[in-house]
Amino acid sequence: MQIRRLSIRFCILFSLFSLFAAFSAFISFSVSISLDDCERLNLPVLIIETEGTKKIKSREKYLDASYTLISKGDENTIGTTKTGKAKIRGRG
Repeated sequence: MQIRRLSIRFCILFSLFSLFAAFSAFISFSVSISLDDCERLNLPVLIIETEGTKKIKSREKYLDASYTLISKGDENTIGTTKTGKAKIRGRG
């Protein structure tokens, strides 16, 4: 059984690809979208507020929460706002 060596070209391309992937991940983690950006881009906004503004710490225990979904609409439609009650827990 003979061991096959990797070519120099493959090693260089693999290294460049790895650097590009790491750089892309670094850039994507540092980008944030503000509420003004969502309004300017006409994106819907979902606001979730826990009861008593408690922090979500547990992945098993649900907290009471309320939500507001804001959809701005465009020149042909009227935007909508929907509210309701929910239960939320942490994940990940």
